[in-house]
Amino acid sequence: MLDRLRSRLYGALASKAGNRLLPIKLAKGAVLFANDVIGRPLAPGSELDERREFEEANSARKADEAAEAREQAPIVIFHIDRHPREVAKLRELLRGEGLEFAERNVADDEAALSAAKMDSGFAKFPMLFIAGDYIGGVEAVSNLVANDELAKRARPE
Repeated sequence: MLDRLRSRLYGALASKAGNRLLPIKLAKGAVLFANDVIGRPLAPGSELDERREFEEANSARKADEAAEAREQAPIVIFHIDRHPREVAKLRELLRGEGLEFAERNVADDEAALSAAKMDSGFAKFPMLFIAGDYIGGVEAVSNLVANDELAKRARPE
């Protein structure tokens, strides 16, 4: 509604109507000049539509950039030597989401093995932790990826 009014006002100022009288012509010229100086709040409807589309696209881009700029929480895959395919699948899922991660083979580290088991509630390997919280194995991570939840957990707001 406001854009329609702004467009109509611009149309009245830009029209040739009243230009035969010098004071009206000068006044319209002064108002058009002032309109240009302050950023053209009065403009043709097509220009106002283009501006609105640009602003919407720009705000969406800024929101995407802000989401990408959020710092990622640390992600660690704990594994043992017995499950190379599952570890490879976890790597693939994380890389597909654009997430950085570390891997830790705990097969020869009894303390780390025990700690990972306790923190996960004695789940099977491989296991994924985000910011120290147990997330799960391949199936749980696959479900999070399918629901667009993994990146949200890795980059909390």
